Amino acid sequence: MKNKKLNGFFYALILFTVFIIIDISLSIIKIPNQFFCYSLGRFVFSLIVVYLFFKTMKTDKIFKERLYLSKKNKLLTCLLVLIAVFIYFVLNNGVNQIRTILSKDFIKIIATVMMALSAGIFEEYLTRGFLFQSFLKLFNNNKLIISSVLSSLIFGFLHLYNAFNIGLNTTLQQVFYATAIGLLFAALRIAFNGLILTVGLHSLIDFQLNLLSSSNSPAPWSVIIIIFTPIAIISLLATYLLEKEYKISIIPHNL
Repeated sequence: MKNKKLNGFFYALILFTVFIIIDISLSIIKIPNQFFCYSLGRFVFSLIVVYLFFKTMKTDKIFKERLYLSKKNKLLTCLLVLIAVFIYFVLNNGVNQIRTILSKDFIKIIATVMMALSAGIFEEYLTRGFLFQSFLKLFNNNKLIISSVLSSLIFGFLHLYNAFNIGLNTTLQQVFYATAIGLLFAALRIAFNGLILTVGLHSLIDFQLNLLSSSNSPAPWSVIIIIFTPIAIISLLATYLLEKEYKISIIPHNL
C-alpha cells in the first residue's frame, strides 16, 4: 500500500476476515475430536497473526524505553491488573472454572488451553497490536488516549460476530464490557510497553470451558453497567495520566 500508515488497518481487516472463514469452517466440519481440532486450528492461526505482526509492524513497543511511572500511575497500573484478575476469579468464577477444566481428560484440557491462548493472542495482536499502533501513526496530539479509545471500541464491536452463537442481547452486553476491558488492556499495553501482559491476562479471562457456549444466561443490563462502567473510567484515567507522563518525559519511536 502507498500509505504505510494504513497498512495496519489493512492487515487487521484481512486477518479478521480470514479468522471468520476459518472459524466457520472449523465449526461446521464434522471430524473426530472436533473441539480439539477446532482449538488447534485457531491456535495455529493466532501464531501466524503474531508472525505477520512482527513481520510488518516490526515491534510491539510504543517507546524506546518504558514510561517512567509516577507513584500514582504505578498504583493505577497495579489496580488494573487486579481488576483483570478479579474479572476472571470473581465474575467468571475462575476457581470453579479451573477445577472443572482440570477434571476433564487430557485432550480436553489441552484444547481449552489452546482456545484461551488463541483468543488472547489473536485479539490482542489484532486490536492492541495492528489497530492500536496504526492509530498512533494517524494522530499527533493525545495519540495514546485516542488510540486506546478507538481500538477498544473496535474490539468491542468485533464481538458482534458472536451474535450467531449467543444471541443479540448477550452479544450487545459482550460489546459493552469488551470495550471496557479493551480500555483496561490498552492502558496496561501502554504502561508495560508491550503485549505480553495483556495477552496473558486476556487468555486468563478466556480460560473457561463455555467460552463459545450459547447456554450462558445474560446478566441484567444494570449489573453489566454498574460493574464495567467504573472499569472503563479507571482505565481512561490511567491512560490520561500515562499520556501526561509521555508528553513530559519520553521520546517515542518514529511513529
